[in-house]
Amino acid sequence: TFHDLNQDGFSELFLGTSSSKIIYYENHEILLDLLRKISAIQLVKIDMSASFEKVLSQACSQLRGLPECLVPLAVAFGVPEGTKINRMVELYPFILRPDLSIKSNSDNTADFAEVSSNSIKSEADTSKQQNSVVNANIQDDNKENPENAVTQADQATAAGESETEKDVIKEKIEKLTSQGIITRNQLWLSSRNFLKIENLIGSDRHSFLTSGDWNQDGRIDILLGSRSGKIFAFENRADKGTDWYELKFPVLENNKRQYSSPVLSDIDADGDLDIISGNRNGKLEWILNRGSEKRPEWVVHDVNLSQIDVGSFSTPLLNDMDGDDDLDLLVGNSKGLIIYYENQGNKNTPHFVLRNTRIAGFQMKASSAPTFWKWNGDKHPDLVVGGREGFLSLISHLPPESSPALGGWTLEAEHWQNIKAIGYSTPHFVDFEGDNKTDLLIGDVHGNLLYWKNGGLKKTIESKQESTLVLTENTLEDEEQEEENEQADSTIIPVENTETEQDSKAIGPIEPSFEFVSSRYGNLELGRRAFPAFMDVDGDNNLDLIVGNSAGELRYYRRELGSGDALWTLESKHFLGYQGRKNSAPVFADLDGDGDFDLLVGNQEGSIDYWENKGNSEIADFVYNPTQFIGVTGGRNSVPAVLDLNGDGRNDLLTGNFIGQLRKFDRIEQGNGFYFRLERRKYLNLDIGIGSVPKITDLNNDQQPDLIIGSDSGNIISFQPDPEKPGILSWKPSPEYFKQLNLPIGGNPEFVDLDTDGDLDLIVGSEEGTLYYFRNTGR
Repeated sequence: TFHDLNQDGFSELFLGTSSSKIIYYENHEILLDLLRKISAIQLVKIDMSASFEKVLSQACSQLRGLPECLVPLAVAFGVPEGTKINRMVELYPFILRPDLSIKSNSDNTADFAEVSSNSIKSEADTSKQQNSVVNANIQDDNKENPENAVTQADQATAAGESETEKDVIKEKIEKLTSQGIITRNQLWLSSRNFLKIENLIGSDRHSFLTSGDWNQDGRIDILLGSRSGKIFAFENRADKGTDWYELKFPVLENNKRQYSSPVLSDIDADGDLDIISGNRNGKLEWILNRGSEKRPEWVVHDVNLSQIDVGSFSTPLLNDMDGDDDLDLLVGNSKGLIIYYENQGNKNTPHFVLRNTRIAGFQMKASSAPTFWKWNGDKHPDLVVGGREGFLSLISHLPPESSPALGGWTLEAEHWQNIKAIGYSTPHFVDFEGDNKTDLLIGDVHGNLLYWKNGGLKKTIESKQESTLVLTENTLEDEEQEEENEQADSTIIPVENTETEQDSKAIGPIEPSFEFVSSRYGNLELGRRAFPAFMDVDGDNNLDLIVGNSAGELRYYRRELGSGDALWTLESKHFLGYQGRKNSAPVFADLDGDGDFDLLVGNQEGSIDYWENKGNSEIADFVYNPTQFIGVTGGRNSVPAVLDLNGDGRNDLLTGNFIGQLRKFDRIEQGNGFYFRLERRKYLNLDIGIGSVPKITDLNNDQQPDLIIGSDSGNIISFQPDPEKPGILSWKPSPEYFKQLNLPIGGNPEFVDLDTDGDLDLIVGSEEGTLYYFRNTGR
């Protein structure tokens, strides 16, 4: 695209590239650039829009006219010393230059090659270094009639000129034309990376940035996480600014972590920087520094720090949240939450315990990536949070003494300063320039690093208001309008003080308590023996509903954004083209352990259909895969459930059935795949009556799985892990959360956070085809 960036009447050229970088060509009008060399000429008195002949004539008039003006003009235009200039037209070849295609630029040109606006060189140098853009009018005119290029010149110098002299000038112009279309406008390559977008991880994607001085040389070094799981290490070797030199550490190379999101911090208070890295599986890896404060030696210390699991795509952040002189932990996840873990160990031996599943009551659209920054200049760090959409949200913190970690959070802006990356923004603040102002870098889905320079404090118009730190965007300001722009600046975000604490929404563990809301949730009629399952299958960050029924349908309902529970739209009766058997029973679970939900469907005949999710936790891509369940028979009216039951790190299979029992299948690895082998026909020696429906969920938010079993009679029983029997998972009865509920016949329970308050509500499909809704009001 073309845009007159410097408002000189000539449009600059901006070229987008596949790497998200923008190449910038500055448009120089050669004649005016050359005239600027002559101090006696006042350019403000020259008509910039006139033809070059008229511009020359006006300039000549300011230099005492012909022939006196020819000498200073010849010097300014680079006429070789000793060349005699007698006529104005003899200067034309030094103004009209041959065009060189933009394609002639070498790809090796530096990203930040800055070309001075007054560095016009000789014609020989120009042919090597600069690029020209064709003036369309001159091009067409000169192709059809080259004589037109000198018509006005002939008129201006008609007195005393011979036809021979005109022919000489014409011949020179034609010679230039044969070398390439002549033009007086030139595009000079100013930058191959106008927005200063850096990519340090090559063809890898999803950059996650952290920084620290790990060799104590006074310069900031950086680590970059990536989609492949490799953590890239760059040492800064510049005396001022940045000059990245990649270092190789074996422990940071690719392993099974994927989507690494590292943070540098001295977690064990031994004076050197350790690494805590999130990953696709939602866990945290502790990479301990066993070197010195000047020479790191990182080794894997714990692949699942404090047994933390936030679901998927964990992004950690460390800070002393409660003022006890040790580092606590905030972790973003794929659902857009920020989860708080308190360090109940000490500063040398950390032990993190879940305290809150939704810090500040806040949730991004998806894939939250938090970082700290002192936005409003007080002593308390505030939160800036990136997410899947690419925006940044700002949450200020004014902690009260009674609850410094959980209270005092205020959402200041959902789209802070309208800063936006292409997607999956991961912000980080650091002072690279040593000017005592933290600048902003943002990683994105393409692996780029975008850089925003901190413009410092800007004060609001009212003198009593506190000043606020804001970041300048990538804009070039007109110096003459700078004072006016400062007065009219609309990007100032005022500081808002709050006198009240905000109650956190879900402090876990909790004690579930269910209250009846509706027997016709969403006013949906789903067909007899409705079997519900909820998941965001279309990637819009809004739960969708998949329902099986006695007819063997697999209905897909989509909830409109912002509609609450009111509006569900039937998209299909045969989700994924399913034309299966009667009594279809859909279940979403991560069968293959890759961090996203797959789809399993039981049926009247006892077999199980399986769709593997080849996408990710944000955007699903279900692919039918029958091989894993060949030979698996769960019994009539099979209902699958997935959990690692034997402690081998792989998900096993439970199936409910018509006779009210549970069958247990162990997962067996085979080559690059796996299959299931029947291990017990009557797991737990359980007999619930008719129609057992197993569900695996974390009902009380204690980060441990619960086993919930529904039945055709409507009764629901539940089990929780027995802490007195470590090793292979053992169960003990859990409190009777469902005893007082009036549950429907043919009940098929499902647990989902419908009201987004951080705990799981209960939805029960009924024999009559409606959904019963029980809200969880527990704390």
